[in-house]
Amino acid sequence: MDLVFYVAHYPVNESAQQMLITCLEGIRKYYPDSECHVLYTPSQKPVDIDPSLNVSVAITPILNSSVVGCFKHYLDSGSTKKALFFHDSMIMKGPFNEEILSKPFGFMWFFNRWDTHSLISIECKDIKTIAYTYLSNVPTDWVGCFGCSLFSDRESLSKLWNVIDFPMYPSHPKRATALMDLERIIGIVAYGMGLIPQGEIIALCGDIFEQPMSFDEWYTSQSQEKVEEMFRSYAVPVVKAWCRRHIKDAEPPLS
Repeated sequence: MDLVFYVAHYPVNESAQQMLITCLEGIRKYYPDSECHVLYTPSQKPVDIDPSLNVSVAITPILNSSVVGCFKHYLDSGSTKKALFFHDSMIMKGPFNEEILSKPFGFMWFFNRWDTHSLISIECKDIKTIAYTYLSNVPTDWVGCFGCSLFSDRESLSKLWNVIDFPMYPSHPKRATALMDLERIIGIVAYGMGLIPQGEIIALCGDIFEQPMSFDEWYTSQSQEKVEEMFRSYAVPVVKAWCRRHIKDAEPPLS
């Protein structure tokens, strides 16, 4: 399968840089010949990547979000390869399930909506209003797209981009909250448009809350080998790391 990887990077400190390298090393370990792009938000830290990793580097076209910028870069590129959208803190520990990846569209991880009868987990009032409008097309259940990280062919992502005003979320006055709300909006719209069939969940790595040590910051500066060892029994291709973006070193887990 012809794939292109996009990695959203925020070069805030040495830990973030090390996590990026670990992420890229994992991609190259399992997909050595696939095209790979790193899009970053400008900061005081330079982006330093070994040329042997064969990765292109560019500033994100959506300056307030390299994640959303990766979507735009892919669509603007005209590429017909299937795209996978990573954060710089996602670490590969094995190849993808080919049956799942053959689907036109899906999430890296999903999470269930928090409340059955309302959108209590969407915090921005204006975005909640938008969500209710989208929900008119969703007759059954939906799940969220963790981290706005997904895989897609060109046609599916184009459809999603044409419905969701993606640039609005990183420019929102409550940017951080709005981007978390976007995780829910992507889920609602993907189901409403039929990109994911009703009653199905398409996710390469399952439920984010089932990852061992999910939302833990131990991963910072760990090697590819250490992560693979720690999660050998966790049968998914990618683990998500939670970096201490403003603290150089993280403590190891207690057990």
